[in-house]
Amino acid sequence: MKTRFFTLLLCLLSPFSWASGLVEVSHPWAKETPPTVTTSAIFLTITNPTAEERALVSASTEAAGITELHTHKMDNGVMKMRKLQRINLSPKADTELKPHGLHIMLFDLKEPLKEGMVIPLTLTFDTGRTMTLSVPVKKMAMKQHHH
Repeated sequence: MKTRFFTLLLCLLSPFSWASGLVEVSHPWAKETPPTVTTSAIFLTITNPTAEERALVSASTEAAGITELHTHKMDNGVMKMRKLQRINLSPKADTELKPHGLHIMLFDLKEPLKEGMVIPLTLTFDTGRTMTLSVPVKKMAMKQHHH
């Protein structure tokens, strides 16, 4: 009888422990595009609170024909963009997708992205879990030059 009680208790409590160990996403934004440009990028921060490495394995949005995971890599003095199969998420750490680093690349945009728009984004993780976000479009701040 005690075994059944503890089994039932574990089953009831397991969703709560699972929920507290979920990967979290914060500060998503997409880069505004000029009217004739058909590519953009999405940036965000992914927090992995678990003790295990996780991974972002895909992203998709209705706003673009093709959505890929990307990074930038220096190759013979030239910065090149490279498609990734996954973005590894270190245990108990934040992974920042940011300009000139890891990012979600959008190709074949259905329409130009304008500041103030919000686009849907679905992320898929190695656990099979999906997460759908509303991503605001923002202007990318230009770097300030000091003389």
